Amino acid sequence: LRHKKCGLSLETLATDVAPALPVVLQNCSSHYAAFAVCVWHKLQDHLLDCAMNGHNESQAIDAALAFLDDDGQPSLVKFARKFFQDKSPANARYHRGAISGPLIRQIYGDGDSDRCLSVWVTILRFMGDLPPRKNNPLTNLESVQLITNIALTRPVTRDEIICQILKQLTKNPNKTSHARGWVLLALCVGVFVPSGMLQGFLRSFIQAGPPKYRDFVLRRFDRTIALGSRSKPITSLDIEMAFRKTTVSITVDHINGQVDIDCDSQMTAQEALEQVFERTNLVAEAGFSIYVTTPDGDVMTSVGAGANYLMDAIFEYEVLASSAYNGDWQRLAQIRPWRLALRKEVFAPWFEGVSNMGIIWDQLIDGMERGFYICESDEDMARMMAQLYYIEDGFRLDTGRLKRLLNRHDVAGIERMSLDAWVPLVTREFDKLALYSKPFSADDVKVAMIKFARNTWFNEFARQFLNCQVEAGDRNSNSVTVCVSCKGIHVLEVYKTTTRAGSSTQVMARAEYATMVDIGPVTEAEGPARGKYDAVPYTFDITTVHPTKQKLTITSNEAKAIHSLVTSYYKGLTDRAKYCMAAMPYRAPSNNSSFLSFDTGDLIVLSKIWYEAEQDGWAEGIASKTRAKGDFPSANVIVVPSIFKPDEEILSAFKSYLLELAPAGDADAI
Repeated sequence: LRHKKCGLSLETLATDVAPALPVVLQNCSSHYAAFAVCVWHKLQDHLLDCAMNGHNESQAIDAALAFLDDDGQPSLVKFARKFFQDKSPANARYHRGAISGPLIRQIYGDGDSDRCLSVWVTILRFMGDLPPRKNNPLTNLESVQLITNIALTRPVTRDEIICQILKQLTKNPNKTSHARGWVLLALCVGVFVPSGMLQGFLRSFIQAGPPKYRDFVLRRFDRTIALGSRSKPITSLDIEMAFRKTTVSITVDHINGQVDIDCDSQMTAQEALEQVFERTNLVAEAGFSIYVTTPDGDVMTSVGAGANYLMDAIFEYEVLASSAYNGDWQRLAQIRPWRLALRKEVFAPWFEGVSNMGIIWDQLIDGMERGFYICESDEDMARMMAQLYYIEDGFRLDTGRLKRLLNRHDVAGIERMSLDAWVPLVTREFDKLALYSKPFSADDVKVAMIKFARNTWFNEFARQFLNCQVEAGDRNSNSVTVCVSCKGIHVLEVYKTTTRAGSSTQVMARAEYATMVDIGPVTEAEGPARGKYDAVPYTFDITTVHPTKQKLTITSNEAKAIHSLVTSYYKGLTDRAKYCMAAMPYRAPSNNSSFLSFDTGDLIVLSKIWYEAEQDGWAEGIASKTRAKGDFPSANVIVVPSIFKPDEEILSAFKSYLLELAPAGDADAI
């Protein structure tokens, strides 16, 4: 196994020696043959684990061999000799009494040692090795929430918590206690990630565990290692999964029905969305998100469409209802005082088609009735009601039917006037839209309503990213909300006021897609040294030209998700754009050639959208200044990211920006 002594590379061991070694050793009579076979299999697992964590081959082999006993099984006693404060064998096995301090020898923060001792007592009580306290005893749910909350909020305690559980699982003579210990381990490894120091040994310990727990716990451990720690403690569903050793089925509501998805403790919003689209007739489309809502649907929280964990959002809603069920996890898991819902969260800057039009339109009407989307002007309200009448009652406008529709759809804002006052306004809009002659299908009108919602309620249809740091010009705020919509980015800042509410929200900065000239790459943010458990924030820049030239710097733990969403919309607009501006001049080879001459800052109208017009470094267009038409090198222009022609202020800002960048004497450029 010490391959360097025999001159073999790790690759040779893995490809050539590995298949033959167990067979050869099994034919040996030595006691160490069986031991070597066991070690070899565990070595393969450790090599994989260490390779994923960037360790070299020698470290991998040392880690694989260091903590195995004579039978090739992971030994907490050997692990304790290296990492525990009390290195005695007695300290590395089951114990029902108190401990004097944390097991692991490391530097703890203020109060962390006391927290570790509190966790120890809670572990004993959860496993049944210590009776519950007499006053206000913790339920099973509360006990594990306490343990996992300490691990999440005080990352330095994570290894200690895992080692305390492993200690109670080592040579535990009580079957019930042993089983509950494995349940607790499953819960913990499904919520937080221990340090690299412990991961290899923990994996071996799990692999050597009881068959009925081993595979389930290992899957949870691998999922958490791959996806990262959660941000909230466990839920009742986590406990249900741990005791049942399987996933749970959760119903996702959407306006047109329901669908069941299989969920584990590490289920992300993206994974949930994939299951929803696979199991329904809905078409996978960007902009949809998973929401957690109250049972009546009046309060909701977006989980997004990316790496956010469903269970973290569910935890918030369980906390609100937990007292009503006395913290009984079984009742909470059965009743589930929350719902999952599929909703359209953000529109693309372009119309996305009619594939999911029905569910979006139903959400739109439901949202108007609940007050999520409000028509500020009477004209907009009357137009929406006229279109709704056409869809539901047809092209023959009847006053009685119209009043019944206004009663049936008690949309927010309708209370501004009486029904009798609304009737003539809706009738006028019905006539203006020429709906009385049935020139449109119901789907055509639905599309028109959805486009209105996208252009009017873009702030309501926006994906929000909380707790970001944004620098815009001379302004810098450390805790703002970045909202990404079909129009661009707007940054919301909360500030204190003397009003009864005590605070208010203002827009700190805006960046519309049509004004963007550059989106920088995502890089790791600079800052003070971070601990091994700290989430890594990332940062990127957006340069805009209007209303003034400005660089917007966004720093967040979710910067990659923000960057991905913004760049996807920016690129989509660029591909669909029909306008570009000369970033440097170009001169045609001759007056009679088919090439187009232009100067820096000249606006060019493309013959096709950019995605189709740009071919092999060339494109065709018409210069707005000269009306000449011809081919030009695409490297000489910058595309204006807009489907429609931007207003003159934006075009003027683009021109000023490009002229400022232009080197002196660039009129001689080719």
